Amino acid sequence: MDTLGEKLSSSREKKGYSLEQVARDTNIAKKFLIALEEEDFSIFPGEPYLIGFLKNYSDYLGLDSVKIVALHRNMKLQEQPAPIEELLDTGKSRVPALLLIILVLAVAGAVGFFLYNYITTRIPETAVEEVAEAGEVVESENTYIYDIDTVTIEDRFPEGTELEIIFLEKVYTIIVKEVSANVILSLPDGELMFNIGDEKTSDFNGDGTADISLVLNDIDLNKKTAVIKLSPLEKTIEEPESSELPEPGSSNIESRNQNITVILDAENPEPFVINVVFRGNTLLRYMFDRGERVEKYFDKGETLRLDVYREVMIWIANAGSFKAKISGIDVNLGRSGEVSTHLIKWNKNPDSGKYELQMIPVY
Repeated sequence: MDTLGEKLSSSREKKGYSLEQVARDTNIAKKFLIALEEEDFSIFPGEPYLIGFLKNYSDYLGLDSVKIVALHRNMKLQEQPAPIEELLDTGKSRVPALLLIILVLAVAGAVGFFLYNYITTRIPETAVEEVAEAGEVVESENTYIYDIDTVTIEDRFPEGTELEIIFLEKVYTIIVKEVSANVILSLPDGELMFNIGDEKTSDFNGDGTADISLVLNDIDLNKKTAVIKLSPLEKTIEEPESSELPEPGSSNIESRNQNITVILDAENPEPFVINVVFRGNTLLRYMFDRGERVEKYFDKGETLRLDVYREVMIWIANAGSFKAKISGIDVNLGRSGEVSTHLIKWNKNPDSGKYELQMIPVY
């Protein structure tokens, strides 16, 4: 009989999913996925986090999450040592003691088997902590848990909500303290007041640099709820003074170099259309003609059309899920499971004198 970890890993491998792909689709950090498959539960901040991620992962794989969670709980029961030493009388012969050990182990196994079958057949779905599609664990009506080391979260929260944020392996609390004409958030580094559209930052770990960006996108005064977007901030890494910036389409890391692709050419720059069909769930960011950056999750089967005048920057979390045509021409932005960033723009070719619509890798 497969263990809990073997059930998860074998199911993932049968579906052909990489850990990187699962992490992107579920917003569960790769380290937690590995821990679940290796049954190393010590790295989780607490049991609710473990149960939430376990349920979300098993749902994603198409497994019965209620039975998977019950199997984990049964494992915990079996790991508790039986008080054999207290039951043994060391002054008597070794044969009765051995029989007693066998009897205790048999009883423990029978009890464990009974509990597993009872739990898996009797516990209703609502008895297990609920997990939302974005890797969120709902512990109670107004408590939410998110792992946002590498992903952006945007949701509507009622006044009084407590957000338990896992960031860099530590847990921080955000409280939606007040929802009125303004919204007041209680953060690890103090309280902040937001008007609609405000973007502010918070230093969670107290190292003097901002860690998280928070944006207030909407307020519903009747229901006293607010739409809040939370994003991890990229840390600036100082390059050595001797390093030189690579040319567009090249990288200081030789193995990452890709060629610039010419999609089409024309006498003059002209508008172009990008039509996309998503072959899998993924996160997409794009910005065209130096306008506002758009970030959105797309589900398998959804489509997107972009009418571009001069240039567009595209960042996609899973390039294999992105099937695109530009002005009717098929383009390939990368392989399945690969993070891809490209700038598509018109550039003049000095040799031919024509303009080329180029797809330039961005590093």
